[in-house]
Amino acid sequence: MIKKKKFPGKLIFNILVAGLCLFMVFFFFFGEDGLNDLLHSGMKISVVWILAAIGCQLIYMLLETIVIYYFIHQDYKHFSFLDALKVSFVGLFWCAVTPSSTGGQPMQIYLLHSMKIDVGYSTSRLIQKFLIYQVVLTSISVMAFIYKIDFFVNALSQPVIFTFVIVGF
Repeated sequence: MIKKKKFPGKLIFNILVAGLCLFMVFFFFFGEDGLNDLLHSGMKISVVWILAAIGCQLIYMLLETIVIYYFIHQDYKHFSFLDALKVSFVGLFWCAVTPSSTGGQPMQIYLLHSMKIDVGYSTSRLIQKFLIYQVVLTSISVMAFIYKIDFFVNALSQPVIFTFVIVGF
């Protein structure tokens, strides 16, 4: 009796995903707006804007460090500015390498625990920092919306963008 080999569903799915990835890579390299366009657009980049972006990132990192230092040093006097800088860098790194930036805060809590800071305390302080960040970000967004209301009205008058906004909310 000859057994028929059956293709498992996972194998078929993996073949489809690999095929889609190969298609996307091929399209990126040889498509109209692909790699060639990306390389040529690099010549149009303004160095001033790149330096401004780097400056903004450095300011963000400094402010993040100051906030962490201020929150933790109040109750743990052995916590130095250099420790706060380490915690800030760990958070930025793990937020960058984990999906949806989910790894930053747990790794910061782990690092703070290794610095002899209570896990509950560090968790509550990081939540406070997160809430402050969200309030500031929301306030800036509301001010931008009010200040540039004509831009948003014009953008939402296009049916495709309006549909994306409605579906997104």
